[in-house]
Amino acid sequence: ADERIVRLPPSAGQVSRFVLEVAYGLKGAKASRLKAPALSPDIPVQQTLWRLWIPADYLVLGHDRVFSMVESSQGDKLINRILGRKQLDVVDSKLSGQGKMVDFVRQGFSDKLSVCAARKGVFCVLVWLVIAGAGAAMLKLSGLLRIVIVLAVILLGGIVELWQPLFVTNVMSTGCFAAVLVLVLWVGQWGLVKIPKLRARLVERKQAAAEAAAEEAAPEESDASRNQEDKE
Repeated sequence: ADERIVRLPPSAGQVSRFVLEVAYGLKGAKASRLKAPALSPDIPVQQTLWRLWIPADYLVLGHDRVFSMVESSQGDKLINRILGRKQLDVVDSKLSGQGKMVDFVRQGFSDKLSVCAARKGVFCVLVWLVIAGAGAAMLKLSGLLRIVIVLAVILLGGIVELWQPLFVTNVMSTGCFAAVLVLVLWVGQWGLVKIPKLRARLVERKQAAAEAAAEEAAPEESDASRNQEDKE
């Protein structure tokens, strides 16, 4: 029930190239479980190209490490090289894709592909809330401690980027807006809160220094007046 026999045209000993298109459906298909028809183990497969269409308002955050995500133009070149074409023609398919096209390539055969995707609006809002919330919470910390925390986050992002480059890239691209807001918030706190406090402290120190100088000068004046009285 799960097998289909496909009769290929005789090649008469010559190398022949053709496209075999198989249309099928999956029950309960998910991005984390995309399956393709499995070929017999005795059929050698040199390279596998997955052409995936996702909704236009979605972002690809991760995929199988055995696959490499490539541009659609590279996928077209691969297809044309397999078919022996020199011009960059796209394979005519009866099923037209809708949405955003993403190509994945790996060496050898693979009948499964796992992709992590998320709606762009939801992902952006979550990233903005996390960055803005962390920035607001760090208002109570000193400037040096904030710099240490930011450097630690950058280091952690670099480590995560080694395993999940797409996730880190999307976080950086979507988090720039929230990062600018946090930077404006920190600058505003420094300009509207810190600077007036520093000025007030400076004025207090000047007044204290003036009072101390006046107190030191008062005994000297009294001693000088006493000496003048003694002379008289």
